[in-house]
Amino acid sequence: MTHIDPFPGYRYAVATGDELAVRLCPPYDRIPSEIHDHYCNLHPLNAVHLILPPPDHSGIDTMTQASSNLSWHQEAARRFQEWIAKGEIRPDEPSIYLYRQAFNIDGIDYIRWGFFAALRLDPGERALAHEKTFEGPKADRFRLMSACKANMSSIFVLYDDSKDAFQNIIADLPDDSISCKTDDGNEHALFALRDPAKIAELQQMMSSQQVYIADGHHRYETSIRYLESLCQEGDVDKAHPANWTLAFFCAIQDPGLRILATHRLVRDLPSDWQTRLDSGLPEGWSSRIVSNAGECAQTLRECPESSVAIIVSDGEHHRLLTADRETCAASLNDCPDALRRLEVIALHEILLSRVLGITDPKEGQIRYIKTLDKILDLAAEENRKSGSRTNAAFLLRPVKVEEVRNASAAGCRMPPKSTDFFPKLPTGLVFRRLEA
Repeated sequence: MTHIDPFPGYRYAVATGDELAVRLCPPYDRIPSEIHDHYCNLHPLNAVHLILPPPDHSGIDTMTQASSNLSWHQEAARRFQEWIAKGEIRPDEPSIYLYRQAFNIDGIDYIRWGFFAALRLDPGERALAHEKTFEGPKADRFRLMSACKANMSSIFVLYDDSKDAFQNIIADLPDDSISCKTDDGNEHALFALRDPAKIAELQQMMSSQQVYIADGHHRYETSIRYLESLCQEGDVDKAHPANWTLAFFCAIQDPGLRILATHRLVRDLPSDWQTRLDSGLPEGWSSRIVSNAGECAQTLRECPESSVAIIVSDGEHHRLLTADRETCAASLNDCPDALRRLEVIALHEILLSRVLGITDPKEGQIRYIKTLDKILDLAAEENRKSGSRTNAAFLLRPVKVEEVRNASAAGCRMPPKSTDFFPKLPTGLVFRRLEA
């Protein structure tokens, strides 16, 4: 059973959408050092000041910097409280927030609908997850949550709505709304729903649902840990706000629900890695040259869905590796059935582990890159700098929504960063406090 509730959201006190747009930023794990300053300078009240410390421009990823800077969490909490005290961020009446996000991918316009609500936590019956998590980001987010006593960002969960119940509920949108367009070109509209009858409809709709975490695995596990820490201290009862977490709900059937691929840049490969891939592929795999970088994306798109298709590149030379999905599944008997046919599993369990011998990657050995052109450029650049060709890009196709649901329902975890639900939810639309 999924239990959702309205909550008194804390929102920026702005009069126009333009004022809101400059206060929003991407989620904490989507702000690399090179764009961090942009959001810091966009507005003094930009939400980036609440979720990440200033970068040191050392080249280390921002999450590693945040995890190693133990003093900034208290500074973020002080700033959050100050903005509330000054009226820059104000509390609402208890609401559920309907949200419309319009965006473009490859020249095609999409609209994604959903809603923000408080999701009741049950450490014994957790929302189903599909990705493995890292301890460093969870420790960092726990320190931020403990300092700010708030959900600074939302998790993103999926639910089944084959009967279009949500669309019926939003047929008449509430008057209390604000919309804006952020500098990434995405458009946002938030509607505060306070009608008790409509809220009851949503609660009833969700009561029989199993929800699946699409994004925010670290934040969800952090919320569980925060609740458990308060219980251990004896500072929480069943009505305490920490029994819920801030969640965005999107229907699996929503036409705007899109997943992009997350490619892998693998460093410090064995010096003979290309030879191993040429001569050591398992039976049933085949290999062919892709003539240039411009053909990589189209080559992947043209591969049949019945096959696993992965392109490996040193930045200059590109090779397509393929195998029948059932062939892969048959060779992964130790892997859960819900995962055995996935390309990301074939990459990690067959190509990296068995063929190249990378069974336990070192910290930082694998980088997760969203853009195909960027990862090919990085592979070429790192090989030039190192004077060797021991760095390679592995290009993947997106995981499908059905594959995410199947893995979650089976209690299976994909490798980290297997999915990229696009676009991300901006931070700063609504905050949720965790104080009684």
